[in-house]
Amino acid sequence: MGHGFFGFIDTIAGTPALGRHVKELCLNEHMIRCLLLKYDDQVKFLAQCNKRYRTHLCEPAQTNQTTQVDQFRNATEYFGERRRIVGNAINCLMSVAVSLTPMLNKLEIHVESDWKLSSIPSGCLPNLKKLTITVSWSFPTDDLDGLAGLLDAAPRLERIELVNLEVRDATKKPKTSFCHDTVNEITLRSCMLHITQLEAIMRGFPKLQTFRIGAPNHCKRADTRSQDTALLYRIEDLLMLRSDTLKHLILDFPGIHLDHPGEIVLQDLSGMKVLETLYIDSGMLHRRWQGHRPGRRICQLLPTSIKEFGLMGSAYPLVHDEVLESINISASVFPLLKKVVVAEFGKKWLVDGDKWERMFASACEAQNLELSSEMPQSSQGLAFPEPYRD
Repeated sequence: MGHGFFGFIDTIAGTPALGRHVKELCLNEHMIRCLLLKYDDQVKFLAQCNKRYRTHLCEPAQTNQTTQVDQFRNATEYFGERRRIVGNAINCLMSVAVSLTPMLNKLEIHVESDWKLSSIPSGCLPNLKKLTITVSWSFPTDDLDGLAGLLDAAPRLERIELVNLEVRDATKKPKTSFCHDTVNEITLRSCMLHITQLEAIMRGFPKLQTFRIGAPNHCKRADTRSQDTALLYRIEDLLMLRSDTLKHLILDFPGIHLDHPGEIVLQDLSGMKVLETLYIDSGMLHRRWQGHRPGRRICQLLPTSIKEFGLMGSAYPLVHDEVLESINISASVFPLLKKVVVAEFGKKWLVDGDKWERMFASACEAQNLELSSEMPQSSQGLAFPEPYRD
C-alpha cells in the first residue's frame, strides 16, 4: 500500500462491500515507513490521520484525542513526546483500516506506541484466525494491556504472533485483559518478557497447545547482580502452568549471555503429560552443568508422550551424547518417539561433526526413527524480528 494507504482507506470507506471482501491485511512497518516518507510536513501527516480517524470510526472511539497538530513543524521533530503522539496517530490509522475490513482471516499489524486499541469495537473481526503484531523498537510499555483490544475484537482467534516486544518491568502486576478463550497457538518472536508476563500468558490462554519463544539475538544480560533476579526465566514452572494442554514447545534462546547458574535452564519436563514436540536450543540443556550442579539426564527430563525432539543452535558434545543415549533406549523409554532433528553436529566446539552425524544416523536407523537437520519453517529465526508468513 505505502504511498496510497490514505487512498485505500477512503476507497473501502466509500464502498463498504469492498472492504468486506478483504480476507488478509498486512499493515507492517515497511508500509508505515513508506507512508511517513511521503510527508515532509508532520503537521499535514497528522492532520490526514486525524481526518480519517474522526470520519470513519464510531463516535465513542472519536473521543480519544490523537494529537494537537499545531504543535509541530516538520518530520524532523520526531523525538520524545512528539514521537509518542505520532505513534498514537499511526495506531489510530491502523484502527481505521481494521474497522473497515471486518471479514479478515489474517491480520498483520505494526504498533508504534502503547496506545490502548479500544477504538476497535469488541467482536468486530468475527472471522479472524491469525493475528501478527509487530512492535516498534521504541515501544514504551510495562504490560501487554495495550494490545488486548485486538484480541477482544476477534472472538474466534486461534493463532497469535508477537514480534519485537520487550516488557521487563518486574514491579507492575500483569493485568488480566491480555487473554483469550480460543487461542491455541502463541509465538513470541524476538521478544523479551519478564517471567510475570509470561506466566500471565500461560494463565490467560486455557486452550494453548503450541508455544514458541525466541529471545532477541542481540539481547545481553544486565551487568549488576541486583537486576539479575528480575530477569529470571523459570522455564519449568512457567510451562507446567499449561501442562494439561501444551503439545508443542519451541524454546530458542541463542543470544542471551548467561553467566550465573539457574537463569534459563530446562531441568525437568517429565510432568508435561501431553507434550508431543520439543525443539530447544542446545545451550539451554548445556547450562544444566553450570556451577557443577547435578541435573537430570535428557532421557529423564522428557515426558513419555514425546513424539518429536529437536536440538537447535550450536553443537555441544555433552548434550549430543545424552541425546544419543535417549535414542538408543527410546523403544522402552519413549515408545511414541518418531523423529529426531539436530541442526548442527559440529562447528562451534570443533567436534567431529561427521562422526557425530554417523552415530546419530546409525542409532536412529536401529530404532526406526527419522533423523533430520531441517527445523520447521515456523520455528526458524525466532531470535530475529521478522514475522513468519505462511
